[in-house]
Amino acid sequence: MTGNSKARRGFPALLAGVLAWAAPAFAQVVSEPTTSARQPWLLALDAREGWDSNVRFLEPGGPGDLVTRLDARLDRAWSGPRGNLLLSGSGQGFVYRTESDLNHFAYGADAAGSFLFSPRATIRLSESFRTTYASELGALTQAGLLLPPVVTRANTARGDFSYNVSRLTTVSLDLQHEMVSFDAPPLVPGSKITAGLAFSHELSRTDAVGAGYQFQRMIVEDEHSNTQTLDTRWTHTFGTSAHARIRAGATRFQLLTALAASRTTAVGGAGADARWGRHAIDAQFDRYVDLAYGLGRVRINELVSARYSLLLTSDLGFDLRGVQGWGQDPGDASFALTTTDVVAGLRYAFSRNLALAGSYTFRRISETPFRPVSSQGAALFLSYRQAWP
Repeated sequence: MTGNSKARRGFPALLAGVLAWAAPAFAQVVSEPTTSARQPWLLALDAREGWDSNVRFLEPGGPGDLVTRLDARLDRAWSGPRGNLLLSGSGQGFVYRTESDLNHFAYGADAAGSFLFSPRATIRLSESFRTTYASELGALTQAGLLLPPVVTRANTARGDFSYNVSRLTTVSLDLQHEMVSFDAPPLVPGSKITAGLAFSHELSRTDAVGAGYQFQRMIVEDEHSNTQTLDTRWTHTFGTSAHARIRAGATRFQLLTALAASRTTAVGGAGADARWGRHAIDAQFDRYVDLAYGLGRVRINELVSARYSLLLTSDLGFDLRGVQGWGQDPGDASFALTTTDVVAGLRYAFSRNLALAGSYTFRRISETPFRPVSSQGAALFLSYRQAWP
């Protein structure tokens, strides 16, 4: 196998040769632009001063440093009676005090739109390109992949078609192509092509059920793996401020090292969210098969995530969130990856457009039998938003 010598190396050994570009520990989740009703123009400016105890995140006890980050984003939205369009461009600059070779400028662009063909049929299209640190990509951090902050390029194209068969029943088709590559050669690039068909039906005002089928082709260099997933879903609403979700199914998949041998594993998850007064809580468990970008492995991944928010006053809010992940390679019993990502923060709004926030972050990654790598970080954020017609 051409790329297998890279893909099968242990996590610390794989990253030992990486000339990493560092990023602050307070990773920002980058999301797809929304096409909901809004002002035509939106400017977002952020200034951040932070400290990270292990900026390179390559080995235990790595160097710490202070980092200044400046972000700018400009959105332009168009809305019509049957559709919406949003274009967005962004840039980020990172400046380090002592690890100056890690200074970097990152950028991204997004386009998203929706069109109502008829009262029953809607199509949505989106395209996203981003070059930034791996620690800044939500597609990686939300999947429990806490990679060193190397420069990473990600491109995602997505199309979705939904049709309301009746007032209570909806059928949707989703297509997506995602590519991720790294500037550090030991990290293995990869891509995924996904096609999914889903059905949902409202049983009552409080209960809804659904079923879905998904085909995914995962590609690492000159190798590939196909997966097929069938699942069912149930959602229940408690009053107006609490929800419970359950998903159960099975995935049949191939290993990158043995395409002829297919395996089947249970997948699914459960979650709940509630809001009362000034409090909000959300918890979720997921088990699924995916491609571990950078490591060149197909893995079975289990994630537990939770978030708690409290509005202390009308202007001051507290937020605590964490993600714990466990990953294993069915084709390599010696591989076990455990990750922890915790963020706590306070945010004070001076006005509708100006806010100040502070955060503390803890990250840890461990692959047996190597020593764990961890870091802590703290940061201050000053954010400004301005919308105009």
